[in-house]
Amino acid sequence: MRRPQLRRDAARVTNPATEASLAVRVVRADSDPPRPGLILVPGALSPGSDYFGATGITERFARAGYAAVEFDPDGRGDSGGTEDCNGPAQQDGLAAVIAYASGIPTIDAERIVVVSFCYGLAMVAGAIARHPALPVQLIVDWEAPASRDQIKRLTPFRDRPITDLRGEDVWWREREPAEHASSLKVAYQRVQSDPDHAQASLDHALHLIRLTTASEHGGRGRSRWTRLNGNRPNRVYGDETQPFVLPAVAAEIVVLPYLLELMPPDGRFHLP
Repeated sequence: MRRPQLRRDAARVTNPATEASLAVRVVRADSDPPRPGLILVPGALSPGSDYFGATGITERFARAGYAAVEFDPDGRGDSGGTEDCNGPAQQDGLAAVIAYASGIPTIDAERIVVVSFCYGLAMVAGAIARHPALPVQLIVDWEAPASRDQIKRLTPFRDRPITDLRGEDVWWREREPAEHASSLKVAYQRVQSDPDHAQASLDHALHLIRLTTASEHGGRGRSRWTRLNGNRPNRVYGDETQPFVLPAVAAEIVVLPYLLELMPPDGRFHLP
Protein backbone atom coordinates (compact mmCIF):
# COMPACT_ATOMS: atom_id res chain seq x y z
CA MET A 1 0.00 0.00 0.00
CA ARG A 2 1.31 3.43 -0.92
CA ARG A 3 2.36 5.53 2.06
CA PRO A 4 0.62 8.90 2.22
CA GLN A 5 2.58 12.01 1.35
CA LEU A 6 2.90 14.21 4.41
CA ARG A 7 2.56 17.95 4.57
CA ARG A 8 4.56 19.82 7.22
CA ASP A 9 3.45 23.33 8.16
CA ALA A 10 5.38 25.52 10.60
CA ALA A 11 3.68 28.29 12.55
CA ARG A 12 4.23 30.69 15.45
CA VAL A 13 1.65 31.00 18.23
CA THR A 14 1.81 33.74 20.86
CA ASN A 15 1.38 32.75 24.49
CA PRO A 16 -0.98 35.48 25.76
CA ALA A 17 0.29 35.11 29.32
CA THR A 18 3.98 35.67 28.50
CA GLU A 19 3.89 37.17 24.98
CA ALA A 20 6.43 34.49 24.02
CA SER A 21 6.39 33.28 20.42
CA LEU A 22 5.98 29.50 20.42
CA ALA A 23 7.23 27.25 17.62
CA VAL A 24 4.48 24.94 16.33
CA ARG A 25 4.54 22.32 13.58
CA VAL A 26 1.53 20.52 12.07
CA VAL A 27 2.11 17.28 10.18
CA ARG A 28 -0.70 15.59 8.26
CA ALA A 29 -1.37 13.68 5.07
CA ASP A 30 -1.43 16.03 2.09
CA SER A 31 -4.86 16.82 0.56
CA ASP A 32 -6.69 15.08 3.38
CA PRO A 33 -10.19 16.05 4.54
CA PRO A 34 -10.39 17.39 8.12
CA ARG A 35 -8.79 14.92 10.47
CA PRO A 36 -8.69 14.51 14.25
CA GLY A 37 -6.07 16.79 15.78
CA LEU A 38 -3.49 15.32 18.13
CA ILE A 39 -1.83 17.93 20.34
CA LEU A 40 1.41 16.26 21.46
CA VAL A 41 2.82 17.35 24.81
CA PRO A 42 6.41 16.26 25.55
CA GLY A 43 7.67 14.61 28.69
CA ALA A 44 10.10 15.96 31.29
CA LEU A 45 11.19 19.48 30.27
CA SER A 46 11.75 18.62 26.62
CA PRO A 47 10.92 20.65 23.50
CA GLY A 48 8.35 18.96 21.28
CA SER A 49 10.65 19.40 18.28
CA ASP A 50 13.12 16.99 19.91
CA TYR A 51 10.75 14.69 21.79
CA PHE A 52 8.45 14.15 18.80
CA GLY A 53 10.01 15.71 15.71
CA ALA A 54 13.56 14.40 15.97
CA THR A 55 12.34 10.92 16.90
CA GLY A 56 9.79 10.69 14.08
CA ILE A 57 6.81 10.24 16.43
CA THR A 58 4.90 13.15 14.89
CA GLU A 59 5.26 11.68 11.40
CA ARG A 60 4.19 8.21 12.56
CA PHE A 61 0.98 9.58 14.05
CA ALA A 62 0.35 11.58 10.88
CA ARG A 63 0.80 8.47 8.71
CA ALA A 64 -1.79 6.75 10.91
CA GLY A 65 -4.31 9.33 9.70
CA TYR A 66 -4.12 12.16 12.23
CA ALA A 67 -3.15 15.82 12.05
CA ALA A 68 -0.31 15.76 14.57
CA VAL A 69 0.67 19.01 16.27
CA GLU A 70 3.98 19.35 18.09
CA PHE A 71 5.21 22.51 19.82
CA ASP A 72 8.05 23.86 21.92
CA PRO A 73 6.78 25.27 25.24
CA ASP A 74 8.12 28.57 26.56
CA GLY A 75 11.88 28.60 26.91
CA ARG A 76 12.46 25.36 24.97
CA GLY A 77 13.71 24.63 21.48
CA ASP A 78 12.84 27.38 19.01
CA SER A 79 10.33 29.13 21.27
CA GLY A 80 10.85 32.36 23.14
CA GLY A 81 10.17 32.96 26.80
CA THR A 82 11.55 31.21 29.86
CA GLU A 83 11.15 27.72 31.30
CA ASP A 84 8.26 27.38 33.78
CA CYS A 85 8.55 23.66 34.63
CA ASN A 86 5.06 22.99 33.21
CA GLY A 87 3.53 25.66 35.43
CA PRO A 88 0.84 28.27 34.69
CA ALA A 89 2.81 30.17 32.05
CA GLN A 90 3.38 27.08 29.92
CA GLN A 91 -0.15 25.85 30.63
CA ASP A 92 -1.44 29.07 29.07
CA GLY A 93 0.88 28.50 26.12
CA LEU A 94 -0.53 25.02 25.59
CA ALA A 95 -4.05 26.45 25.74
CA ALA A 96 -3.10 28.90 22.98
CA VAL A 97 -1.69 26.07 20.85
CA ILE A 98 -4.90 24.03 21.29
CA ALA A 99 -7.01 27.04 20.31
CA TYR A 100 -4.82 27.64 17.25
CA ALA A 101 -4.98 24.01 16.14
CA SER A 102 -8.76 23.85 16.50
CA GLY A 103 -9.04 26.72 14.01
CA ILE A 104 -7.02 25.03 11.26
CA PRO A 105 -9.43 24.08 8.41
CA THR A 106 -7.83 20.64 7.96
CA ILE A 107 -8.36 19.77 11.64
CA ASP A 108 -11.81 18.76 12.87
CA ALA A 109 -12.40 20.97 15.92
CA GLU A 110 -14.86 18.40 17.27
CA ARG A 111 -12.15 15.75 17.36
CA ILE A 112 -9.27 17.18 19.40
CA VAL A 113 -7.11 14.88 21.53
CA VAL A 114 -4.29 15.96 23.82
CA VAL A 115 -1.66 13.22 24.00
CA SER A 116 0.59 13.64 27.01
CA PHE A 117 3.82 11.84 27.82
CA CYS A 118 5.20 11.47 31.36
CA TYR A 119 5.41 14.82 33.22
CA GLY A 120 3.70 16.60 30.33
CA LEU A 121 0.42 15.86 32.12
CA ALA A 122 1.18 18.66 34.59
CA MET A 123 0.94 21.12 31.71
CA VAL A 124 -2.10 19.39 30.23
CA ALA A 125 -4.15 19.03 33.42
CA GLY A 126 -3.41 22.61 34.43
CA ALA A 127 -4.27 24.01 31.01
CA ILE A 128 -7.57 22.17 30.62
CA ALA A 129 -8.66 22.68 34.24
CA ARG A 130 -7.91 26.40 34.02
CA HIS A 131 -9.34 26.78 30.51
CA PRO A 132 -12.41 24.48 30.51
CA ALA A 133 -13.82 25.96 27.29
CA LEU A 134 -10.99 24.48 25.22
CA PRO A 135 -12.40 22.11 22.53
CA VAL A 136 -10.69 18.98 23.89
CA GLN A 137 -12.63 15.72 23.83
CA LEU A 138 -10.01 13.33 25.15
CA ILE A 139 -6.75 13.23 27.11
CA VAL A 140 -4.47 10.25 26.52
CA ASP A 141 -1.86 10.14 29.29
CA TRP A 142 1.21 7.91 29.13
CA GLU A 143 2.68 7.14 32.56
CA ALA A 144 2.51 10.57 34.19
CA PRO A 145 3.55 10.99 37.81
CA ALA A 146 0.77 12.23 40.07
CA SER A 147 2.40 14.27 42.81
CA ARG A 148 5.56 16.10 43.78
CA ASP A 149 7.28 13.21 45.54
CA GLN A 150 7.08 11.22 42.30
CA ILE A 151 8.02 14.17 40.08
CA LYS A 152 11.14 14.77 42.15
CA ARG A 153 12.44 11.37 41.03
CA LEU A 154 12.62 12.61 37.44
CA THR A 155 16.06 13.77 36.33
CA PRO A 156 15.21 17.48 35.74
CA PHE A 157 13.88 17.83 39.30
CA ARG A 158 16.46 16.03 41.38
CA ASP A 159 17.88 18.56 43.85
CA ARG A 160 16.21 21.40 41.92
CA PRO A 161 15.99 24.52 44.15
CA ILE A 162 12.61 26.23 44.38
CA THR A 163 13.04 30.01 44.45
CA ASP A 164 9.39 31.11 44.20
CA LEU A 165 8.81 33.83 46.79
CA ARG A 166 5.32 32.47 47.43
CA GLY A 167 6.83 29.31 48.86
CA GLU A 168 7.64 25.79 47.71
CA ASP A 169 4.17 24.39 48.43
CA VAL A 170 2.42 26.93 46.18
CA TRP A 171 4.98 26.33 43.42
CA TRP A 172 4.43 22.57 43.49
CA ARG A 173 0.64 22.72 43.67
CA GLU A 174 0.61 24.57 40.35
CA ARG A 175 2.67 21.77 38.78
CA GLU A 176 1.20 18.56 40.22
CA PRO A 177 -1.21 16.64 37.96
CA ALA A 178 -3.02 15.48 41.11
CA GLU A 179 -3.87 19.08 41.98
CA HIS A 180 -5.89 19.59 38.77
CA ALA A 181 -7.08 16.06 37.97
CA SER A 182 -10.37 16.28 39.88
CA SER A 183 -11.41 19.35 37.85
CA LEU A 184 -11.12 17.62 34.48
CA LYS A 185 -14.43 16.98 32.74
CA VAL A 186 -13.07 15.52 29.49
CA ALA A 187 -12.58 11.80 28.83
CA TYR A 188 -9.33 10.45 30.27
CA GLN A 189 -7.44 7.40 28.98
CA ARG A 190 -4.45 6.32 31.06
CA VAL A 191 -1.81 4.18 29.34
CA GLN A 192 0.34 2.27 31.81
CA SER A 193 3.06 -0.36 31.55
CA ASP A 194 4.70 -2.46 34.24
CA PRO A 195 7.45 -1.70 34.91
CA ASP A 196 6.80 2.03 34.63
CA HIS A 197 9.50 4.02 32.85
CA ALA A 198 10.26 6.11 35.96
CA GLN A 199 8.27 4.99 39.03
CA ALA A 200 8.74 1.99 41.28
CA SER A 201 5.05 1.14 41.63
CA LEU A 202 1.70 1.75 39.95
CA ASP A 203 0.31 3.86 42.79
CA HIS A 204 0.51 7.05 40.72
CA ALA A 205 -1.60 5.53 37.93
CA LEU A 206 -4.29 4.30 40.33
CA HIS A 207 -4.28 7.63 42.16
CA LEU A 208 -4.87 9.63 38.96
CA ILE A 209 -7.68 7.27 37.91
CA ARG A 210 -9.27 7.75 41.33
CA LEU A 211 -8.95 11.54 41.10
CA THR A 212 -10.36 11.89 37.58
CA THR A 213 -13.20 9.33 37.76
CA ALA A 214 -16.58 10.90 38.52
CA SER A 215 -18.02 10.56 42.02
CA GLU A 216 -20.98 8.50 40.82
CA HIS A 217 -18.48 5.75 39.92
CA GLY A 218 -16.65 5.97 43.24
CA GLY A 219 -13.97 8.44 42.25
CA ARG A 220 -13.22 11.98 43.35
CA GLY A 221 -13.48 13.76 40.01
CA ARG A 222 -15.82 14.90 37.28
CA SER A 223 -14.55 13.24 34.10
CA ARG A 224 -17.38 11.87 31.96
CA TRP A 225 -15.34 8.73 31.16
CA THR A 226 -12.08 7.28 32.44
CA ARG A 227 -10.15 4.10 31.75
CA LEU A 228 -6.80 2.56 32.60
CA ASN A 229 -5.47 0.69 29.56
CA GLY A 230 -8.25 -1.56 28.21
CA ASN A 231 -9.85 -2.27 31.58
CA ARG A 232 -13.52 -1.63 32.31
CA PRO A 233 -14.28 2.11 32.03
CA ASN A 234 -15.06 4.29 35.05
CA ARG A 235 -13.49 1.87 37.48
CA VAL A 236 -11.62 2.87 40.64
CA TYR A 237 -9.09 0.41 42.03
CA GLY A 238 -8.43 -0.55 45.64
CA ASP A 239 -6.08 -2.98 47.32
CA GLU A 240 -8.36 -5.89 46.45
CA THR A 241 -8.53 -5.17 42.70
CA GLN A 242 -5.64 -4.78 40.32
CA PRO A 243 -5.94 -3.59 36.70
CA PHE A 244 -4.50 -5.13 33.59
CA VAL A 245 -1.23 -3.41 32.71
CA LEU A 246 0.85 -3.52 29.57
CA PRO A 247 4.39 -4.81 29.07
CA ALA A 248 7.07 -2.17 28.66
CA VAL A 249 6.91 -1.02 25.01
CA ALA A 250 7.79 2.25 23.27
CA ALA A 251 5.35 4.95 24.35
CA GLU A 252 3.89 5.87 20.97
CA ILE A 253 3.33 2.18 20.13
CA VAL A 254 1.18 1.53 23.21
CA VAL A 255 -0.67 4.87 22.83
CA LEU A 256 -1.68 4.43 19.18
CA PRO A 257 -4.16 1.53 19.62
CA TYR A 258 -6.21 3.59 22.09
CA LEU A 259 -6.24 6.55 19.72
CA LEU A 260 -7.43 4.33 16.87
CA GLU A 261 -10.15 2.86 19.10
CA LEU A 262 -11.47 6.03 20.71
CA MET A 263 -10.81 8.61 17.99
CA PRO A 264 -10.48 6.77 14.66
CA PRO A 265 -9.12 8.95 11.83
CA ASP A 266 -12.14 8.24 9.60
CA GLY A 267 -14.82 8.16 12.28
CA ARG A 268 -16.34 10.02 15.19
CA PHE A 269 -15.15 10.16 18.77
CA HIS A 270 -16.34 6.94 20.38
CA LEU A 271 -16.37 5.87 24.01
CA PRO A 272 -16.98 2.12 24.47
